[in-house]
This record gives sequence, C-alpha cells and structure tokens, in this order.
Amino acid sequence: MRIHNKSLNITFWNANGIKKRKLELHDFIINHSPDLLLIQETHLQPQDNFFLPNFHGYRNDRINPLQSKAAGGTAIFIKNHLPYHHVPTPPLQHIEASIISLNLPNLHPIIIASIYVPVNSDPHLFTIDIEAIMQLGANVIMCGDYNAHHMQWKCNNNNARGLQLLNFAIKTDLDIIAPNSPTRYAELSSDHNPVELTFNFDYLIPTDNSNIFTNWTLFTKFLTSIHAKPLPTINSTFTLDEEINKFTNDLLTARRNASKPATNDKKPWTHPNIKKLLQVRNKAKKKWQTTRNPNDKTILNRIHKNIKKAFKRYSENKWKETLEDLQIEDGSFWKMTKRFKLPFTKMSHLQGTISTAIKDQDKAELIAQNLENQFTLNDISDPMQEYIETRRRGLKPTHKSFIIWHVLMAAYFLFNSFSKGDSIPQNFNIVDLSYVFDNTTIYWVTEPTLKLNVTHNGTLPGKNY
Repeated sequence: MRIHNKSLNITFWNANGIKKRKLELHDFIINHSPDLLLIQETHLQPQDNFFLPNFHGYRNDRINPLQSKAAGGTAIFIKNHLPYHHVPTPPLQHIEASIISLNLPNLHPIIIASIYVPVNSDPHLFTIDIEAIMQLGANVIMCGDYNAHHMQWKCNNNNARGLQLLNFAIKTDLDIIAPNSPTRYAELSSDHNPVELTFNFDYLIPTDNSNIFTNWTLFTKFLTSIHAKPLPTINSTFTLDEEINKFTNDLLTARRNASKPATNDKKPWTHPNIKKLLQVRNKAKKKWQTTRNPNDKTILNRIHKNIKKAFKRYSENKWKETLEDLQIEDGSFWKMTKRFKLPFTKMSHLQGTISTAIKDQDKAELIAQNLENQFTLNDISDPMQEYIETRRRGLKPTHKSFIIWHVLMAAYFLFNSFSKGDSIPQNFNIVDLSYVFDNTTIYWVTEPTLKLNVTHNGTLPGKNY
C-alpha cells in the first residue's frame, strides 16, 4: 500500500433525512472527496439499508415506538483505505452519537464522533454526555449539530445550550471550531449546510488503492523471483512472525510494482439538467439567507420541490435502465440477485472470556486463541482408572497371577476355622490371601471388606463369633 502525506478532510452535515437525498449526497462526495462524512438526523430505522460506495458506515438510529415516523439518528462514514475501528457508543442520556477511532501510522488514535443534540434535550445536562465521549481517548474530535447558538461562533443570537457549551469548553480547555460565515457550501437541499474541516496533521496516510489496475501475470513473476529460494526453517514463534512480515512485505511490493493507476471514468451521479437546477437553487438560497425576505423563501421552497421531483424521475429512469440491461448470459442478472440476497455485513465486535475485542489486532489475537483451544487435545483422564493403573504397577513382580479359586479356598478354610474353633492356617492366610489383596483393585473388590477378612492372624480366642 502506498503511503504519503495528506491532509484529513472531515465533512459533517445535518441531512434532515438522508434516504431522500442519497443521489445528491453521491454527487457531493464526487465533487469534494471527503475522507470522513459525519451525518446527523439520518431519519433511518433499523430495517433500512443505507451504504455509500467506497465507504464503511456505522450508525445509531433513534428508536422511539411513540413516534409515527423516523427522526433523529447519527451516522459516520469513513473511506475504506483508512485504518480505523468502530467504538461502541457509551450510555448517553441527552445526545445521540456514532463514534470511530482513526488509527493513523505514527500517530496516537483519534476519536471522531458524529454528534446530534436534539432540540428538546436538557440545555444544561447535555455536556455530561459530551464529557463521557471525551473519556474515550486523548485526542477527540466531535462534529455535528449541537443546536447551541452563540455569537462566539457566528450565530445571530445566544441560547441556553450555547451558553452552557461555551462555559463547558472554557472549563475543560476545549477548542470550538466554527466557520467564519453561516455556510461554506450551499449545495445540499437540507435546511442545514455541510461544513468541511481540513486537518493538516504531520502524519502518513495510506493511499486509496481502489483506482489502480494490477497486471497479475507480472505480479506472479515478481513474487516467484523473490521466493525462488528454499523455504526457511521455522522453529520458534519469533521466526514465524518474522517470516510472515517478510512475506507480507513481498506481497505488497509485488502488487505495487505490477500496478498502475486506472483511468478515472467516473460518471456524474446527477443529470446535467438537475445540476442546473441545483445551481439555481444555490443562488436562491444564498439570496434568502442574505435578505430573509418571505418571497425569496417561497421561491426557494418551490425550487426544492422541483429538485425533488427531478431526482425522483432520474432515480426511477436509472433503475429502469439497469433492470432492462440485465442478462442471464453474461451473469449480470445473477450478480444483481446476489446483491439483494446477501447484503454487505461488517465484522462486529468479538466477545472474549475476559473482554470485548474491538481493534483488528485484538480480534486476530482472540481468533488465534480460540483456534488454539479448539485444536488442543482434550483432557480425557479418568481418576479411577489412573488409581487402578497405579495400584497395578505397584504389585510385586514375584506374585503369582490371581486365580478365583484362591478366594474360594480362603473362604472355605475361614468358615471351617470359625465353626470348629481351630486356628486359621497362618501360611495360607499370609500367602493365598495376599494374592487376593494385591489384586482387589484390579477386580473391583473393596478394601473394607478385605480388611475384615484379614484382621486376625493366628488362633481365634473362642467361639463367641
């Protein structure tokens, strides 16, 4: 992967419903190429599917069964080639947020949050939630719609939430960044304008490799020339990790040498006629923001309606053309079917025995540990069987094999001795019963019973038994 210095472009926007402005958003992405796109008021529900090409997206939808239609919600989209991981949103009471951690090389992780503070939230307690997000990392960037008005950031007036936010920023030594004018771009049809932030950090950022062409024949030849030598001997985990790193670098080098930039043949997402309507709308919007004349607002609303109708017609015609072009012979029909049957799913967090794996490295370690446990031999030892084997190995090698008639003969002589009052044959008791004792554990004869039979050696004192 090629790496070079580049500034980081973050754009945030209150969309006021993102589904109905998807085509317009695509056109905005092509023209301005943001690295991260933070959306507020997405108005999405859990069953809604929404994605942007070449972006990974995370969102938090507002779930309120008392509302008849979707409202609120936040989302954050990050380009595929950027190293990052999703951060679970902490429990929040007064604001909505979607959060990721940007993990750039040679730089501490940067927590980036898409923030939306509802108008009806408590204007004095919402900073508690902001402080909770600040605890997620040392470097935190929170962009979004705070509904906090203050002339400090070029608003026409102050409100309670704006005063609270300013006081909180002063106490916690936070920097509030706001544009010098109400708008930077006036190209989207929401009531809010998008804001672009550019950070010129001194760091290296991976290049997007999605627009390159790779000659795989040349790639194979280059990789074969590198690994023509015999395979190395691996006798330790350190050597294994070292060889894996070497092989990974060889793969990246081979791909870089066998690739070249692809021709940029992107087609505009919007029709030229719609672009003209957008230009007219931008002028009307700028005029209304300057004059605040109700007539200018009426003209702007009329243009908005015309743009919505034009986008709807354009979307329907484009979908109709796509369906008409589907063919069974070239496989396009089955590819389209697969897109609907198998929607793209991101790898979620992995729950370990001790903690939750969020970062890619932690996930890899957890999967490796799980595989190691799966391929470890099970402990199938039986304590009783081990006890028997230990007793068997403890038998003296001079002992004769145990024969069942030893038990019968011992019982016969013992019975006669108890009956007649004669002395027990000591030699028989010592020799023959020792065979029984030494082999009891093998044939599951309990020791307490055995001890009762061999308690006395010699002549019995009387016949009171």
